[in-house]
This record gives sequence, C-alpha cells and structure tokens, in this order.
Amino acid sequence: MGSKMKESLVESRLRAKAKAAGGVAHKWVSPGFTGLPDRIVLLPVPPEDCEVVNKYVKLVETKATNKLPRPRQVFVHEQLRGLGYEVHVPDSKEGVDAIFA
Repeated sequence: MGSKMKESLVESRLRAKAKAAGGVAHKWVSPGFTGLPDRIVLLPVPPEDCEVVNKYVKLVETKATNKLPRPRQVFVHEQLRGLGYEVHVPDSKEGVDAIFA
C-alpha cells in the first residue's frame, strides 16, 4: 500500500494519467443524485472498437427545439468525438428516439 495522499492529489494523478494516455478524466456531477463516482475517465477508442463502444455508451446533450450547444459545449463535444465517442444533441422526441434506434 502506498503512502497517504489527500483526495485532491489522487484526483490530480488520475487526471494526469488519463491525459498521458490521450484521454480525459472529467468531474462527474449530478445534482440531486448522490453516490456517483467522482470522475469518468474516457480513453481514446480504437477505430475498430468505436461501433461497439458507441452502442453502449451514449453521450447526450439535450436542447430545446432549434437551440444549439453553447461554444464551450461545442468544444467539449469535439474533444469527445476526437476520442472516438459519438455525442448526440437531440432537440425533440424524435431526436431522442433516434439515439435508441
């Protein structure tokens, strides 16, 4: 067992290791829903695995009809797409249904 570390130092190490592996370690926050892990680590998906990963992992930004993602959201969506993940932006019930088709 290693030496004692503050949680913030453990999280810093996790972020650094994810970045070194070409991925990200985003804080995972869900107000009103407790018990989630602190971070979600998304590593680059090899092209040959994208279909399977994106079948089971759904990254979704819901919007009101005819509303677009904010610039920061577009930036993050592109980052995630660059790692091999699909990012869905539905603005209708049909858009939501298409994610599960």
